[in-house]
Order: sequence, then C-alpha cells, then structure tokens
Amino acid sequence: MKQQSKILLAALMLALFMSVSGCGGDEAADASDLPASYIFQDETVNVVLPSADAECTIEETEEHTVYTYESLSLPGGAARLYYDMVLKPEVGFSLVDENGYISQDMPDFTQPEGMAQYARECEQKGKKLLLRTEWKEKTCVVTLELEAGNVTDPPGDGMTLDEALAFFNTINPSELGLEGTSMGEYDVYTGSGAVFVQGVPCQKFQVYSKDNPEQTNHLEGTFLMNGDGTRLYRINEDDTVTEIW
Repeated sequence: MKQQSKILLAALMLALFMSVSGCGGDEAADASDLPASYIFQDETVNVVLPSADAECTIEETEEHTVYTYESLSLPGGAARLYYDMVLKPEVGFSLVDENGYISQDMPDFTQPEGMAQYARECEQKGKKLLLRTEWKEKTCVVTLELEAGNVTDPPGDGMTLDEALAFFNTINPSELGLEGTSMGEYDVYTGSGAVFVQGVPCQKFQVYSKDNPEQTNHLEGTFLMNGDGTRLYRINEDDTVTEIW
C-alpha cells in the first residue's frame, strides 16, 4: 500500500546530507534532526538535499520509493548534485544508460528537462539498486528500485562462432576447473543458439575428454561465454550457473 508524507525541508547548506525516507509531518524540519541516508529495503544511500526549503513528497511501495522535490529554481542543478555524490567510490554507483549498461556520457544538466540513472551491486546476489533522477519544471524526482542483474559494461561487437571457439581454446584448463595444460587435450563443441545469463546472450561450449580408458568422449564440463569473451560461466549439474570471470 502506498504511503505518502509531505514535509517542508529547511537547511542552511545546499549540500546537507539527509534522508527523506524517514520524513513526516507538515512542519519545517530542523536540519539537525534529518537522518543521513535514503533507505530502500536493505539498501542505504547517502543523499544530498536538492535545495533549501524544497518541498518533498514521498511515495513508498514494495517495488520502489519515489521522492518528488518541488519548488526548485534549478531542477537540473539539483539532479547534478546527485551525479556528483553517488559516483564517489564510497557510495559505489555507476552511471548507466537506458539499457542498464555502464555509460561514460555525462547528462546535460543545463537542459530544462532530462534523466540520469545510476546503479550499484546489492549484497543480495544477482540484484542491483537503481537510483534514477528526472528533472523538469521546478521538479526533481528521485526513484529507488531493485532490478535483477549486475552492473556491467555494454557488450562489445562480438566474435564470430569460429573466433569464439578459437578464443575458448586458448583458455588454460585450470581456469575451467579441468586438468591438463592445454585445451588441445580436449574436444570442444559449440551448442546451437544463444543461452541468456542475466539478460546477456552467451555461446555454449561443451568440453569432452578424449583420453579416458573407455576410449569414448566423456563430458567434462559445459560453459557459457558472452560475445566478446569478457564473461565466462560454468553450468553446474543442478543447472545453476557459476561465474568464472
């Protein structure tokens, strides 16, 4: 169920660290009483006050928490404060594009309206925390939500199937948990079609031994690699996936 509360935020400094998740009441809040972080589920994020005397409305659901700041003279400037803050190493976010991949393109906060999105890994495996700022017409909206997946670079141009197989055969068997010193000691076959891991298409490789006493190929492992070889996984017997790199 949605819960809404409205407060009038007052502060002496524009860069005051605060949390609106615990705000309540209609009276002006004393700066010293303001908590120092947003809290969404098990995730905590230090945030900065967009503007002195900004009006803040909070909407909380199980899927997200939305903070709407109104009466801002420079909403793009308020969004820029988040950009400067959340990218600090101690806060741990990366700027991401609309597809969720890490981006190096800084938004133009001088535009009358726009959006900037950030993501960081969660303690909960396979989840990432998204923090999105949207600004327009004296308003800056900050949304926090969880999303499946990891924070990754955009996929490269990719390799052909032959190039991917040749690359896979250069990997040291020990990295795959196999014996030997060269993949030449094994037979490697590619599977048909792509297998998606956290939304990224991967090529399947099946590795067989060729020196077992039965003189028959014995499956030693099944692996998945993304298109540019930057992600490699092993498929376990229970069909779960273990990341190798």
